[in-house]
Amino acid sequence: MGIAIVIAAIIVLLLLITAVKMHPFVALIFVSVGVGLAMGMPLVAPSPETPGIIDSIKAGLGNTLGFLAIVLALGTMLGKMMAEIRRR
Repeated sequence: MGIAIVIAAIIVLLLLITAVKMHPFVALIFVSVGVGLAMGMPLVAPSPETPGIIDSIKAGLGNTLGFLAIVLALGTMLGKMMAEIRRR
């Protein structure tokens, strides 16, 4: 049953992006919430032991953006250093 839900979610995601022309990030959030509900996850965590859909999305985005922030900051510093060396 889980595989069918994931395949349907991918099809819905592609349709939202291509046919409806929805922004991919917004479409991904909608589909993620839909998959969570279809798999039986609660929208909001009923207890600290069982995460809800919103907590799972926050944790996933936080981990990804935290990693990207480090990469972007280091890339910016490296770019400035290389620009400074090139000016000399």
